[in-house]
Amino acid sequence: MVTDIAGPVTVISPHLGDAVFSCGGLIAAARGARVVTIFAGVPAAGVVAPGRDRAAGFDSAEQAMLARRREDNRALGMLGAQAVWLDFPDSQYGRSHTPREIADSLQPVLLMLADGMVAAPLGLFHSDHVLAHDACRLLMHEAQARASAGAALLVPARAQAAPALPVQWLYYEDAIYRRLPGVLQQRLAECLRAGLHATPVNLPVNQLLAQKSYAVNAYQSQVQMLGEAQLCDLCAPERYWSLSASEPRKADSLPFQ
Repeated sequence: MVTDIAGPVTVISPHLGDAVFSCGGLIAAARGARVVTIFAGVPAAGVVAPGRDRAAGFDSAEQAMLARRREDNRALGMLGAQAVWLDFPDSQYGRSHTPREIADSLQPVLLMLADGMVAAPLGLFHSDHVLAHDACRLLMHEAQARASAGAALLVPARAQAAPALPVQWLYYEDAIYRRLPGVLQQRLAECLRAGLHATPVNLPVNQLLAQKSYAVNAYQSQVQMLGEAQLCDLCAPERYWSLSASEPRKADSLPFQ
């Protein structure tokens, strides 16, 4: 499936940097995208830095998150995007949340969208990424239910058909984690079990990977800790998927056999 980038683009990012790492080309192409980072909360002063923050050179959790917010602002400014930070703490700070809590905080941001595109994480491997994906799936299904209810009121005879959503939902492969053996396949298999068919979507963004690379380098506190294979993945083509509840095509209707 090939699609154009039309209308406003909102990218849901689990952590500061994940959106640029995974879909910086899309953000650059969108010109004015909003990047909503879920786990961007700043811990209270005095919270001791956990191991990952100490490895990056920070003395406290507060210092680490404030520095990462500055990096996020700098990177998104390079791509002409706007940062929106939610106050959920990163899981490394010892707090846990439910997909419903996250969805309820995301909903006011997404309800302002009348058209355009939402790019959400597939939710690979990391617990925060999985939570972000589950919350976005909730919101996508609720948007579908609202659209179906509206279609039933307007045209009762066609209520059984799933109407097209005014906002296009796509799911991006989480950079770095998509390299781990089997994690992408596990997510796609889970979607299939849930009645969702995954279709790869080609976006005209890979010509912007050079611009993306400059923004990636703005996240120095994170980039400095990545290995060679992980750094290579940040430069690899971005990949997107559409998750649809529509019926798959029958084998005898396929164009190539």
